[in-house]
Amino acid sequence: MDQEGSVKAIVQEIQILMGLKHENINSLVGYGSDGLILKPSGREITNLVYIVLEYISDGIFYDLIEKLGPLGEDESRMFMK
Repeated sequence: MDQEGSVKAIVQEIQILMGLKHENINSLVGYGSDGLILKPSGREITNLVYIVLEYISDGIFYDLIEKLGPLGEDESRMFMK
């Protein structure tokens, strides 16, 4: 599958997840496929798919972010499985 096909598949899955409504599921507020990261080295990573989740204060994840600050990709991946 090429990059365009991969992004399309991810966007379709995100749209399905946005339809889930349950009190124990953090709601997806929005998404995009035009994300950009500028690394400290100056390298740019473009066309990243990202999701925007509803803000929920007071919880294990909130406490972790508050204590450690922003998480990197590897750390975040542990919570998205």
